[in-house]
Amino acid sequence: MKQILSMSLEKARNAEHMQLHTNMLEAITGEFATAQGVGAQRDAYAAAVAAEQDCFLGNQAFEDTPQLQAADRRRDNGFYLVANVADAYAKYALDDDERAAGERLAYVIRPARDAAQKSYAEETAILSDLYGKLLDPASATDLATLRLAEAVETAREANDAFNTLYVTRSAELRTRASSATMKQLRPLTDEAFRALAEAINAFYMVNALSTKDEAKEEALGGAIDAANGLLVQLDRVIRARGGKGSATMEPDDTDKPDDTTDPGTTPGGEEPTDPEPGGEGGETESPDTV
Repeated sequence: MKQILSMSLEKARNAEHMQLHTNMLEAITGEFATAQGVGAQRDAYAAAVAAEQDCFLGNQAFEDTPQLQAADRRRDNGFYLVANVADAYAKYALDDDERAAGERLAYVIRPARDAAQKSYAEETAILSDLYGKLLDPASATDLATLRLAEAVETAREANDAFNTLYVTRSAELRTRASSATMKQLRPLTDEAFRALAEAINAFYMVNALSTKDEAKEEALGGAIDAANGLLVQLDRVIRARGGKGSATMEPDDTDKPDDTTDPGTTPGGEEPTDPEPGGEGGETESPDTV
């Protein structure tokens, strides 16, 4: 008698876990669930999957740092422009006034010379202090002599822009630290799926033993087949990667070698997808069993 298989998902990576349940919702539609009397179970399952998706996609977005890196490069370039121009005038200017202005500005800049090698927060503090000194009225004449006033102002703005972005990221990190993690959400999704699977299995059994409605048998059987296809496919992906797969899969699906399928491919002959885990340090373990 058909039933949705029981399978442990603890070896699935976060992306694999999320994709399985996303595909499962597409296979077990809301229309089917309502017609077969399992609408409440599917609604609870869909809500759990949505929470896991939000967490996973949020992790991915937070790890995407090119914007922060670009802002840091921009402020570094602004600092190097000002510092190197001051040095060049101090060393090579032919005009006495320009050389003297360069020497005075280089003296002010010297304590900040290694700012770009510091941590993000420390660099921000060093450059903020430096630009405050350079934009002080006492340095205005020297900046005007070397035509650096606009460059210093632009460099200061770049440092401020970086700091604004950095503070925003810090706030996001605090929010993430206090919100649910994938390790917390995965078992909830699996439990909601288990409840839906048990309901479908129960309705299929009652129909097979008592009601014997052919249309219902076809609908429920089709959903069971689709769900099992997704579970078996994920189990093979895990095994191809070197994992143990599910200890609770039926022997015919997991313990026998597949004579027609290369161990490194899915049943359709395609290379198994092996997405990198999102967020949470790539965790793959969670105490869940479906």
